[in-house]
Amino acid sequence: MRFYLIDLPSIQAHLWPFTLSRSAADIPVGIFSLRQKWEAILPNRIQGHIPAPESLWSSFDLDLPAQNFPLLAIASHCFPSKELVERIQKMVAGQSLWQGDALLAVFAQSPTQLLEASHSSSDSNAIQVHESVELLDRIWKIPEWIGREISRDLAFKPKADMPVSPDWGNLIIGPPERLHLANGARILGSIINTTQGDVYLDADSEVMEGCMIRGPFYLGPQSTLKMGTRIYGPVAAGKHVKLGGEISQSQIFDCSNKGHEGYLGNSVIGSWCNLGADTNNSNLKNNYAEVKLWNQALNRFENTGLQFCGLFMGDHSKTGINTMFNTGTVLGFSCNIFGSGFPRNVIPSFRWGGATGLISYKLGAAKETAKAMMARRKIEFDVLQETMFQRIFDAEQP
Repeated sequence: MRFYLIDLPSIQAHLWPFTLSRSAADIPVGIFSLRQKWEAILPNRIQGHIPAPESLWSSFDLDLPAQNFPLLAIASHCFPSKELVERIQKMVAGQSLWQGDALLAVFAQSPTQLLEASHSSSDSNAIQVHESVELLDRIWKIPEWIGREISRDLAFKPKADMPVSPDWGNLIIGPPERLHLANGARILGSIINTTQGDVYLDADSEVMEGCMIRGPFYLGPQSTLKMGTRIYGPVAAGKHVKLGGEISQSQIFDCSNKGHEGYLGNSVIGSWCNLGADTNNSNLKNNYAEVKLWNQALNRFENTGLQFCGLFMGDHSKTGINTMFNTGTVLGFSCNIFGSGFPRNVIPSFRWGGATGLISYKLGAAKETAKAMMARRKIEFDVLQETMFQRIFDAEQP
Protein backbone atom coordinates (compact mmCIF):
# COMPACT_ATOMS: atom_id res chain seq x y z
CA MET A 1 0.00 0.00 0.00
CA ARG A 2 1.18 3.52 -0.89
CA PHE A 3 1.09 5.96 2.02
CA TYR A 4 0.96 9.72 1.48
CA LEU A 5 0.67 12.70 3.80
CA ILE A 6 -2.03 15.17 2.83
CA ASP A 7 -2.64 18.76 3.94
CA LEU A 8 -6.30 19.37 4.78
CA PRO A 9 -7.55 22.83 3.74
CA SER A 10 -9.56 23.13 6.96
CA ILE A 11 -6.35 23.01 9.05
CA GLN A 12 -3.91 25.27 7.20
CA ALA A 13 -5.11 28.67 8.45
CA HIS A 14 -5.28 27.39 12.04
CA LEU A 15 -1.49 26.96 11.83
CA TRP A 16 -0.80 30.43 10.40
CA PRO A 17 1.82 31.85 9.98
CA PHE A 18 3.94 28.68 9.81
CA THR A 19 1.90 27.08 7.00
CA LEU A 20 2.41 30.09 4.74
CA SER A 21 5.80 28.66 3.79
CA ARG A 22 5.54 24.94 4.60
CA SER A 23 3.22 22.01 5.04
CA ALA A 24 1.87 21.18 8.47
CA ALA A 25 3.94 18.01 7.99
CA ASP A 26 7.14 20.07 8.04
CA ILE A 27 6.49 21.87 11.32
CA PRO A 28 8.99 20.57 13.88
CA VAL A 29 7.80 19.59 17.34
CA GLY A 30 10.71 18.34 19.43
CA ILE A 31 13.56 16.93 17.37
CA PHE A 32 11.61 15.95 14.25
CA SER A 33 8.93 17.42 12.03
CA LEU A 34 5.67 15.52 11.73
CA ARG A 35 6.80 14.22 8.32
CA GLN A 36 10.03 12.88 9.83
CA LYS A 37 8.06 11.26 12.65
CA TRP A 38 5.87 9.42 10.13
CA GLU A 39 8.90 8.38 8.08
CA ALA A 40 10.48 7.01 11.27
CA ILE A 41 7.45 4.98 12.32
CA LEU A 42 6.73 3.82 8.74
CA PRO A 43 10.25 3.48 7.29
CA ASN A 44 10.36 3.53 3.49
CA ARG A 45 6.54 3.53 3.34
CA ILE A 46 5.71 7.25 2.98
CA GLN A 47 5.71 7.79 -0.78
CA GLY A 48 5.06 11.50 -0.94
CA HIS A 49 3.03 14.51 0.06
CA ILE A 50 -0.17 16.12 -1.26
CA PRO A 51 -0.42 19.86 -0.53
CA ALA A 52 -3.70 21.69 -0.05
CA PRO A 53 -4.76 23.34 -3.33
CA GLU A 54 -4.40 26.88 -1.93
CA SER A 55 -0.93 26.35 -0.45
CA LEU A 56 1.32 29.27 -1.36
CA TRP A 57 4.42 27.09 -1.53
CA SER A 58 2.83 23.96 -3.05
CA SER A 59 4.25 24.36 -6.55
CA PHE A 60 7.69 23.75 -5.00
CA ASP A 61 6.77 20.53 -3.20
CA LEU A 62 4.23 18.83 -5.43
CA ASP A 63 4.51 15.10 -5.12
CA LEU A 64 1.07 14.13 -6.42
CA PRO A 65 0.43 10.44 -6.88
CA ALA A 66 -0.77 10.70 -10.49
CA GLN A 67 -1.82 7.15 -11.46
CA ASN A 68 -0.77 5.57 -8.18
CA PHE A 69 -4.28 4.89 -6.93
CA PRO A 70 -5.49 3.42 -4.71
CA LEU A 71 -3.49 5.13 -1.98
CA LEU A 72 -3.79 5.82 1.72
CA ALA A 73 -3.62 9.54 2.58
CA ILE A 74 -2.90 10.49 6.20
CA ALA A 75 -3.68 14.01 7.45
CA SER A 76 -0.34 15.76 7.78
CA HIS A 77 -1.17 17.37 11.14
CA CYS A 78 -1.59 13.96 12.88
CA PHE A 79 1.04 12.76 15.31
CA PRO A 80 1.90 9.14 14.52
CA SER A 81 1.40 6.38 17.05
CA LYS A 82 1.53 2.61 16.94
CA GLU A 83 -2.23 2.43 17.55
CA LEU A 84 -3.04 4.89 14.76
CA VAL A 85 -0.76 3.07 12.30
CA GLU A 86 -2.44 -0.23 13.11
CA ARG A 87 -5.88 1.29 12.61
CA ILE A 88 -4.92 2.90 9.30
CA GLN A 89 -3.48 -0.35 7.98
CA LYS A 90 -6.85 -2.05 8.56
CA MET A 91 -8.72 0.40 6.32
CA VAL A 92 -10.20 -0.74 3.02
CA ALA A 93 -10.73 1.19 -0.20
CA GLY A 94 -13.27 3.99 0.08
CA GLN A 95 -13.13 4.29 3.86
CA SER A 96 -12.26 7.42 5.83
CA LEU A 97 -10.98 7.55 9.41
CA TRP A 98 -12.21 10.14 11.90
CA GLN A 99 -11.78 11.39 15.43
CA GLY A 100 -15.10 13.06 16.06
CA ASP A 101 -15.42 15.57 13.21
CA ALA A 102 -11.67 15.59 12.50
CA LEU A 103 -10.63 13.69 9.36
CA LEU A 104 -7.51 11.58 9.98
CA ALA A 105 -7.03 9.43 6.87
CA VAL A 106 -8.62 8.45 3.58
CA PHE A 107 -8.22 5.25 1.55
CA ALA A 108 -8.65 6.96 -1.82
CA GLN A 109 -9.47 5.17 -5.07
CA SER A 110 -9.44 8.37 -7.17
CA PRO A 111 -8.29 12.01 -7.02
CA THR A 112 -11.83 13.05 -6.12
CA GLN A 113 -11.67 11.01 -2.92
CA LEU A 114 -8.62 13.01 -1.84
CA LEU A 115 -10.77 16.12 -1.49
CA GLU A 116 -11.65 16.81 2.14
CA ALA A 117 -15.08 18.06 1.07
CA SER A 118 -15.84 14.63 -0.41
CA HIS A 119 -16.06 13.09 3.05
CA SER A 120 -18.22 13.41 6.14
CA SER A 121 -17.98 11.83 9.55
CA SER A 122 -21.58 10.70 9.10
CA ASP A 123 -20.94 8.76 5.87
CA SER A 124 -21.55 5.02 5.90
CA ASN A 125 -17.87 4.44 5.10
CA ALA A 126 -16.64 6.74 7.91
CA ILE A 127 -14.85 4.91 10.72
CA GLN A 128 -14.36 6.45 14.17
CA VAL A 129 -11.18 5.78 16.16
CA HIS A 130 -11.60 4.82 19.79
CA GLU A 131 -8.13 5.80 21.01
CA SER A 132 -7.11 9.45 21.33
CA VAL A 133 -5.16 10.80 18.34
CA GLU A 134 -3.02 13.90 18.92
CA LEU A 135 -3.45 16.61 16.31
CA LEU A 136 -1.33 19.68 15.64
CA ASP A 137 -4.32 21.89 14.93
CA ARG A 138 -3.20 24.97 16.89
CA ILE A 139 0.20 26.67 17.01
CA TRP A 140 0.09 27.08 20.80
CA LYS A 141 0.26 23.31 21.18
CA ILE A 142 3.86 23.24 19.89
CA PRO A 143 5.59 24.53 23.07
CA GLU A 144 3.34 22.34 25.22
CA TRP A 145 4.53 19.16 23.50
CA ILE A 146 8.27 19.81 23.03
CA GLY A 147 9.44 17.79 26.04
CA ARG A 148 7.24 14.82 25.28
CA GLU A 149 8.30 14.78 21.63
CA ILE A 150 12.03 15.04 22.40
CA SER A 151 11.66 11.91 24.52
CA ARG A 152 9.77 10.08 21.79
CA ASP A 153 12.03 11.23 18.96
CA LEU A 154 15.17 10.04 20.74
CA ALA A 155 14.06 6.47 20.05
CA PHE A 156 14.57 7.14 16.32
CA LYS A 157 17.79 9.18 16.53
CA PRO A 158 21.13 7.52 15.74
CA LYS A 159 23.12 6.57 18.80
CA ALA A 160 25.17 9.55 19.96
CA ASP A 161 27.83 8.33 22.35
CA MET A 162 30.82 10.54 21.69
CA PRO A 163 32.72 10.79 24.98
CA VAL A 164 32.75 14.01 26.98
CA SER A 165 36.40 14.73 27.71
CA PRO A 166 37.22 15.54 31.35
CA ASP A 167 39.44 18.30 29.96
CA TRP A 168 36.34 20.14 28.68
CA GLY A 169 35.57 21.26 32.24
CA ASN A 170 31.85 20.48 32.43
CA LEU A 171 29.68 19.72 35.44
CA ILE A 172 27.01 17.09 34.80
CA ILE A 173 24.14 16.90 37.29
CA GLY A 174 21.98 13.81 36.95
CA PRO A 175 22.41 10.62 34.89
CA PRO A 176 25.44 11.13 32.60
CA GLU A 177 24.01 8.67 30.06
CA ARG A 178 21.30 11.23 29.31
CA LEU A 179 23.88 13.54 27.74
CA HIS A 180 24.26 12.57 24.08
CA LEU A 181 26.96 13.95 21.77
CA ALA A 182 26.90 13.18 18.05
CA ASN A 183 30.05 13.26 15.92
CA GLY A 184 31.83 16.59 16.14
CA ALA A 185 29.69 18.02 18.95
CA ARG A 186 31.52 19.91 21.72
CA ILE A 187 30.48 21.30 25.09
CA LEU A 188 32.96 23.33 27.12
CA GLY A 189 32.95 24.65 30.69
CA SER A 190 29.19 24.30 31.14
CA ILE A 191 26.64 22.94 33.62
CA ILE A 192 24.30 20.25 32.27
CA ASN A 193 21.34 19.03 34.34
CA THR A 194 19.79 15.80 33.00
CA THR A 195 17.56 15.03 35.96
CA GLN A 196 14.43 16.21 34.12
CA GLY A 197 15.30 14.99 30.62
CA ASP A 198 17.91 14.17 27.99
CA VAL A 199 20.31 16.65 26.41
CA TYR A 200 21.18 15.80 22.78
CA LEU A 201 23.83 17.77 20.90
CA ASP A 202 23.71 16.86 17.23
CA ALA A 203 26.59 16.65 14.76
CA ASP A 204 29.10 19.52 14.78
CA SER A 205 27.08 21.56 17.26
CA GLU A 206 28.85 23.61 19.91
CA VAL A 207 28.05 24.72 23.44
CA MET A 208 30.43 27.50 24.40
CA GLU A 209 31.82 28.21 27.86
CA GLY A 210 29.58 29.14 30.75
CA CYS A 211 26.28 27.76 29.46
CA MET A 212 23.70 26.30 31.84
CA ILE A 213 21.39 23.65 30.38
CA ARG A 214 18.47 21.92 32.04
CA GLY A 215 16.99 19.17 29.87
CA PRO A 216 15.12 18.12 27.95
CA PHE A 217 17.08 19.94 25.26
CA TYR A 218 17.94 19.29 21.61
CA LEU A 219 20.52 21.31 19.65
CA GLY A 220 20.55 20.62 15.91
CA PRO A 221 23.50 20.02 13.59
CA GLN A 222 26.00 22.88 13.24
CA SER A 223 24.12 24.98 15.80
CA THR A 224 25.66 26.99 18.62
CA LEU A 225 24.90 28.03 22.16
CA LYS A 226 26.86 31.22 22.75
CA MET A 227 28.70 31.87 26.00
CA GLY A 228 26.56 32.11 29.10
CA THR A 229 23.31 30.92 27.53
CA ARG A 230 20.68 29.65 29.98
CA ILE A 231 18.37 26.87 28.77
CA TYR A 232 15.32 25.88 30.77
CA GLY A 233 14.03 22.79 28.99
CA PRO A 234 12.12 21.68 27.20
CA VAL A 235 13.79 23.52 24.32
CA ALA A 236 14.46 22.28 20.78
CA ALA A 237 16.50 24.09 18.11
CA GLY A 238 17.05 23.00 14.51
CA LYS A 239 20.17 23.09 12.35
CA HIS A 240 22.34 26.20 11.79
CA VAL A 241 20.81 27.99 14.79
CA LYS A 242 22.60 30.43 17.13
CA LEU A 243 21.21 30.95 20.62
CA GLY A 244 22.07 33.24 23.52
CA GLY A 245 20.43 34.76 26.58
CA GLU A 246 17.63 32.97 28.45
CA ILE A 247 15.32 30.50 26.72
CA SER A 248 12.57 28.28 28.12
CA GLN A 249 10.01 25.92 26.59
CA SER A 250 10.52 27.07 23.02
CA GLN A 251 10.89 25.59 19.54
CA ILE A 252 13.33 27.29 17.16
CA PHE A 253 13.21 26.24 13.50
CA ASP A 254 16.27 25.82 11.23
CA CYS A 255 18.56 28.73 10.39
CA SER A 256 17.27 31.25 12.94
CA ASN A 257 19.26 33.36 15.39
CA LYS A 258 18.72 34.58 18.92
CA GLY A 259 22.35 35.29 19.58
CA HIS A 260 22.22 37.83 22.39
CA GLU A 261 20.74 38.58 25.80
CA GLY A 262 16.98 38.70 26.19
CA TYR A 263 14.24 36.30 27.24
CA LEU A 264 12.35 33.88 24.97
CA GLY A 265 9.75 31.68 26.61
CA ASN A 266 6.82 29.43 25.60
CA SER A 267 7.45 30.48 22.02
CA VAL A 268 7.89 29.24 18.46
CA ILE A 269 10.34 30.93 16.09
CA GLY A 270 10.19 30.07 12.39
CA SER A 271 13.10 29.69 9.98
CA TRP A 272 15.40 32.53 8.87
CA CYS A 273 14.39 34.75 11.79
CA ASN A 274 16.73 37.02 13.73
CA LEU A 275 16.02 38.41 17.19
CA GLY A 276 18.04 41.54 17.89
CA ALA A 277 19.98 42.06 21.11
CA ASP A 278 17.79 42.23 24.23
CA THR A 279 14.61 41.23 22.41
CA ASN A 280 12.22 39.99 25.10
CA ASN A 281 8.80 38.39 25.13
CA SER A 282 6.29 38.10 27.94
CA ASN A 283 4.84 34.64 28.49
CA LEU A 284 2.61 35.43 31.51
CA LYS A 285 -0.01 38.14 31.94
CA ASN A 286 0.28 40.39 34.97
CA ASN A 287 -3.12 39.23 36.21
CA TYR A 288 -2.24 35.55 35.62
CA ALA A 289 -5.27 35.19 33.33
CA GLU A 290 -5.69 32.70 30.51
CA VAL A 291 -3.95 33.82 27.32
CA LYS A 292 -5.85 34.40 24.10
CA LEU A 293 -3.96 33.94 20.81
CA TRP A 294 -4.79 35.08 17.29
CA ASN A 295 -6.29 32.37 15.05
CA GLN A 296 -6.21 33.27 11.37
CA ALA A 297 -8.84 30.67 10.45
CA LEU A 298 -11.33 32.12 12.93
CA ASN A 299 -10.22 35.73 12.26
CA ARG A 300 -10.25 36.43 15.98
CA PHE A 301 -8.39 35.82 19.23
CA GLU A 302 -9.04 32.38 20.69
CA ASN A 303 -8.81 31.05 24.24
CA THR A 304 -5.82 28.75 24.60
CA GLY A 305 -6.48 27.43 28.07
CA LEU A 306 -2.87 28.37 28.86
CA GLN A 307 -1.46 30.62 31.53
CA PHE A 308 1.97 30.66 29.85
CA CYS A 309 2.03 31.57 26.15
CA GLY A 310 4.67 33.62 24.36
CA LEU A 311 5.75 34.68 20.87
CA PHE A 312 4.94 32.95 17.56
CA MET A 313 7.06 34.34 14.73
CA GLY A 314 6.70 33.46 11.05
CA ASP A 315 9.63 32.73 8.74
CA HIS A 316 12.03 35.53 7.71
CA SER A 317 10.83 37.93 10.43
CA LYS A 318 13.32 40.11 12.31
CA THR A 319 13.46 42.31 15.40
CA GLY A 320 15.64 45.29 16.29
CA ILE A 321 17.56 45.88 19.49
CA ASN A 322 15.46 46.08 22.70
CA THR A 323 12.23 44.95 21.01
CA MET A 324 9.46 43.82 23.38
CA PHE A 325 6.50 41.52 22.74
CA ASN A 326 3.44 41.12 24.90
CA THR A 327 2.03 37.81 26.11
CA GLY A 328 0.56 35.77 23.24
CA THR A 329 1.86 37.67 20.18
CA VAL A 330 1.75 36.31 16.61
CA LEU A 331 3.90 37.73 13.79
CA GLY A 332 3.37 36.89 10.16
CA PHE A 333 5.90 36.12 7.41
CA SER A 334 8.78 38.56 6.77
CA CYS A 335 8.10 41.27 9.33
CA ASN A 336 10.68 43.78 10.57
CA ILE A 337 9.74 44.96 14.07
CA PHE A 338 11.67 47.55 16.10
CA GLY A 339 11.35 50.53 18.44
CA SER A 340 10.19 51.07 22.01
CA GLY A 341 6.91 49.90 23.50
CA PHE A 342 4.81 46.82 22.82
CA PRO A 343 3.57 46.31 19.25
CA ARG A 344 0.17 44.76 18.55
CA ASN A 345 -0.54 41.17 19.61
CA VAL A 346 -1.02 40.16 15.98
CA ILE A 347 1.05 41.58 13.13
CA PRO A 348 0.23 40.60 9.53
CA SER A 349 2.90 39.47 7.09
CA PHE A 350 5.25 41.96 5.41
CA ARG A 351 4.95 44.72 8.02
CA TRP A 352 7.63 47.22 9.03
CA GLY A 353 7.60 49.22 12.29
CA GLY A 354 6.48 48.68 15.87
CA ALA A 355 4.35 50.10 18.66
CA THR A 356 4.12 53.56 17.05
CA GLY A 357 2.74 52.18 13.81
CA LEU A 358 3.19 49.68 11.01
CA ILE A 359 3.61 50.15 7.28
CA SER A 360 3.93 47.65 4.44
CA TYR A 361 7.39 46.13 4.14
CA LYS A 362 8.39 46.59 0.51
CA LEU A 363 8.66 43.24 -1.24
CA GLY A 364 11.97 44.09 -2.92
CA ALA A 365 13.58 45.09 0.37
CA ALA A 366 12.23 41.97 2.10
CA LYS A 367 13.69 39.74 -0.58
CA GLU A 368 17.07 41.48 -0.44
CA THR A 369 17.22 40.91 3.34
CA ALA A 370 16.31 37.25 2.93
CA LYS A 371 18.87 36.85 0.17
CA ALA A 372 21.63 38.35 2.36
CA MET A 373 20.77 36.20 5.38
CA MET A 374 20.57 32.98 3.35
CA ALA A 375 23.89 33.74 1.70
CA ARG A 376 25.51 33.68 5.14
CA ARG A 377 24.44 30.02 5.31
CA LYS A 378 25.63 29.50 1.72
CA ILE A 379 22.05 28.85 0.59
CA GLU A 380 20.83 30.46 -2.62
CA PHE A 381 17.73 32.63 -2.68
CA ASP A 382 16.54 31.07 -5.91
CA VAL A 383 13.55 31.45 -8.22
CA LEU A 384 11.47 29.17 -6.01
CA GLN A 385 12.04 31.48 -3.04
CA GLU A 386 11.34 34.51 -5.23
CA THR A 387 8.01 33.01 -6.31
CA MET A 388 7.03 32.01 -2.78
CA PHE A 389 7.74 35.53 -1.47
CA GLN A 390 5.63 37.03 -4.24
CA ARG A 391 2.72 34.68 -3.65
CA ILE A 392 2.70 35.22 0.11
CA PHE A 393 3.00 38.99 -0.37
CA ASP A 394 0.05 39.03 -2.78
CA ALA A 395 -2.10 36.81 -0.57
CA GLU A 396 -1.38 38.62 2.70
CA GLN A 397 -2.00 42.20 1.56
CA PRO A 398 -5.14 43.83 3.09
